[in-house]
Amino acid sequence: MERIKTIICDKHRNFREACKRILWLESDVEILAECKTGTELVPLVKLHQPDLLLLDERVLSADGMDVLNEIRHCCPGINILCMTVFLEEGRCKKILEQGIRGVFEKDRTGYLIPTAIRKVSAGEIWLSRSLFSKLVADSRTRHVRGQRLNVAPVDCLL
Repeated sequence: MERIKTIICDKHRNFREACKRILWLESDVEILAECKTGTELVPLVKLHQPDLLLLDERVLSADGMDVLNEIRHCCPGINILCMTVFLEEGRCKKILEQGIRGVFEKDRTGYLIPTAIRKVSAGEIWLSRSLFSKLVADSRTRHVRGQRLNVAPVDCLL
């Protein structure tokens, strides 16, 4: 079985350690390296050429698109799974528009990390239930005669 070569990038060491403990038991996921900033991440991606990045959303905010562009340049087929604590309205859509294949909330779905990694590595888009609901709600917000109309999000099983 082909292992999913993964790099973890999160500024919190305890969270990186928790991810490694969860993924240690998975026979199809291999942790190649870990780091805490986008600046540290780029050389690791160049060196290891991973299949997947497990990336803290704040790295995108702090280091911006330059890091993503550089990573995609040196490793064009890489899949990125973004982790977040909280996303402002509309942020999930912007993350997906940047080519990130999945988003999950750290505080609610840590046990789903292996499933998310497998789905994203297989080319699927993966969102936690609550983020999917936010994304649907954002896309269903309409303006009718100058009034903002909010349509309730769809509840789904992910």
